[in-house]
Amino acid sequence: MAARAGAGITYRRGVGPLVEMKARVSPEVRDRARLAAEACGISMAELVEWAVLRAELDEEGVPRGWERPVPADQEELPLKSA
Repeated sequence: MAARAGAGITYRRGVGPLVEMKARVSPEVRDRARLAAEACGISMAELVEWAVLRAELDEEGVPRGWERPVPADQEELPLKSA
Protein backbone atom coordinates (compact mmCIF):
# COMPACT_ATOMS: atom_id res chain seq x y z
CA MET A 1 0.00 0.00 0.00
CA ALA A 2 1.47 3.40 0.90
CA ALA A 3 4.84 3.97 2.51
CA ARG A 4 6.11 7.10 4.23
CA ALA A 5 9.05 8.81 2.57
CA GLY A 6 10.71 12.13 3.15
CA ALA A 7 9.05 15.10 4.83
CA GLY A 8 5.55 13.73 5.23
CA ILE A 9 5.14 12.87 1.54
CA THR A 10 3.38 9.57 0.95
CA TYR A 11 3.88 7.40 -2.11
CA ARG A 12 1.64 4.65 -3.45
CA ARG A 13 3.12 2.08 -5.80
CA GLY A 14 2.96 3.41 -9.37
CA VAL A 15 1.86 6.86 -8.20
CA GLY A 16 4.00 9.93 -7.55
CA PRO A 17 3.92 12.02 -4.39
CA LEU A 18 0.58 12.10 -2.58
CA VAL A 19 -0.98 14.90 -0.53
CA GLU A 20 -3.46 14.72 2.30
CA MET A 21 -7.09 15.53 1.48
CA LYS A 22 -9.67 15.60 4.25
CA ALA A 23 -13.44 15.79 3.93
CA ARG A 24 -16.35 15.59 6.35
CA VAL A 25 -19.18 13.39 5.11
CA SER A 26 -22.25 11.80 6.66
CA PRO A 27 -21.80 8.45 8.40
CA GLU A 28 -23.83 6.82 5.61
CA VAL A 29 -21.43 8.09 2.93
CA ARG A 30 -18.41 6.95 4.98
CA ASP A 31 -19.93 3.50 5.50
CA ARG A 32 -20.74 3.17 1.80
CA ALA A 33 -17.20 4.19 0.85
CA ARG A 34 -15.73 1.77 3.39
CA LEU A 35 -17.92 -1.07 2.07
CA ALA A 36 -16.92 -0.38 -1.54
CA ALA A 37 -13.22 -0.06 -0.69
CA GLU A 38 -13.23 -3.29 1.33
CA ALA A 39 -15.10 -5.14 -1.45
CA CYS A 40 -12.43 -4.00 -3.94
CA GLY A 41 -9.56 -4.71 -1.55
CA ILE A 42 -8.34 -1.09 -1.67
CA SER A 43 -8.05 1.86 0.70
CA MET A 44 -10.73 4.52 0.93
CA ALA A 45 -8.12 6.98 -0.40
CA GLU A 46 -7.70 4.88 -3.52
CA LEU A 47 -11.50 4.69 -3.92
CA VAL A 48 -11.81 8.49 -3.66
CA GLU A 49 -8.97 8.92 -6.16
CA TRP A 50 -10.69 6.53 -8.59
CA ALA A 51 -14.05 8.31 -8.25
CA VAL A 52 -12.58 11.78 -8.76
CA LEU A 53 -10.52 10.75 -11.77
CA ARG A 54 -13.50 8.92 -13.29
CA ALA A 55 -15.80 11.96 -13.08
CA GLU A 56 -16.40 13.51 -16.48
CA LEU A 57 -16.02 17.29 -16.33
CA ASP A 58 -17.61 19.87 -18.61
CA GLU A 59 -15.63 22.73 -20.17
CA GLU A 60 -15.88 24.72 -16.91
CA GLY A 61 -14.73 21.85 -14.70
CA VAL A 62 -18.17 20.98 -13.30
CA PRO A 63 -18.84 17.22 -13.13
CA ARG A 64 -21.43 16.14 -15.71
CA GLY A 65 -24.70 15.35 -13.95
CA TRP A 66 -24.02 17.81 -11.10
CA GLU A 67 -27.45 19.10 -10.08
CA ARG A 68 -26.65 21.55 -7.27
CA PRO A 69 -26.08 25.24 -8.01
CA VAL A 70 -22.53 26.39 -8.69
CA PRO A 71 -21.36 29.89 -7.64
CA ALA A 72 -21.34 31.15 -11.25
CA ASP A 73 -25.09 30.40 -11.44
CA GLN A 74 -25.91 32.39 -8.30
CA GLU A 75 -26.53 36.12 -8.28
CA GLU A 76 -25.37 36.39 -4.67
CA LEU A 77 -23.59 34.14 -2.22
CA PRO A 78 -25.83 32.14 0.13
CA LEU A 79 -24.42 33.70 3.33
CA LYS A 80 -26.34 33.73 6.56
CA SER A 81 -26.44 37.14 8.21
CA ALA A 82 -25.57 37.28 11.90
